[in-house]
This record gives sequence, structure tokens and C-alpha cells, in this order.
Amino acid sequence: MAEESGRSSGGARMDCARIMGKNPKRMVFLIFKIVEVVLCDVAIGLSNYPFDDVQVRRNFFHNFTDIEGAIVFTSLYGYSLINVVLVVSYFLDEKLPKKMLMIFSSVAAILCCITGVILIVELGNHDYDLVPTEYIDQLLPSGCVAVLASLVFALDTLLTYKYI
Repeated sequence: MAEESGRSSGGARMDCARIMGKNPKRMVFLIFKIVEVVLCDVAIGLSNYPFDDVQVRRNFFHNFTDIEGAIVFTSLYGYSLINVVLVVSYFLDEKLPKKMLMIFSSVAAILCCITGVILIVELGNHDYDLVPTEYIDQLLPSGCVAVLASLVFALDTLLTYKYI
């Protein structure tokens, strides 16, 4: 029984190494997907606490509409989840269509850029007396990381078009 479980876990490691070594160009895209997930998660982590505080939402985001909130959270959470699914499908050695990869990456680039702009522009719509400065210090890097994620998504789209 112990030998069977040892063989199955060793076989999984060998399959992963075989998949990575079989097509080294796909490794670049795997690295891009992992970087995109990390950047989206960092932007989520920086912007989540200010959005959770009800008092700050009422005072700080007085011009922040539901549509803007939906764009921010859909782009960050949604494309983080989509990229995790794409990474898992890479390790399962699934063939993904080029058009699908390009559409996901290009729409993610557009939405993450809009998210970054929304988070940065909202910094000018606040009253310093009502909002703690720690929230301001969290939203500016969150917007910058979202814009950086959009650049990585755009580069991923270009590399997908050129090499896949």
C-alpha cells in the first residue's frame, strides 16, 4: 500500500517535469499566468480593506458608483480565478485555443487598466478629515499594481499572438 502511494506521487512529479520539458515556449506563458495571478492578488489585498469599511465607503467613495465597484472586483477577482484555471489546465496538458487565450488576456488588460485608473482617480475624491491616511496609502499602490497587471496582460496577448 505504501509503495503504491509512493509511486503515484513520484509519477505525478515526473509528469510535471515531462510537461515542462516538452515545450519550453509554453513555460514562458505559464510564468506570465503566474505573475498575472500574483499581481491581481496583490491588488486585491491592498484594496480589499478600504472597501470593507462601511464608514469609509460612505465618506471616501461618494462618487464611487456600483458599476465602478463591479469593474474593480470583477477584473481583479475574475481574472485571477481564470488564470488559476489556465495554469491548472497547463499542468493537465490541455490544449487551449489561441483565440480564447488572446480574448481573455486582452479583455483582462483593458479591465485591469480601467481598474487601476479608477483606484488612482478616486484618491482625489476624499476628505482628509474623514478618511484615515492608511487607506490612501493602500489604494494608490493597488491602482499602480492593477495598471502593471494590465501591462503584463497586454504583453501576454502579444506573445500569444506571435508564438502560439
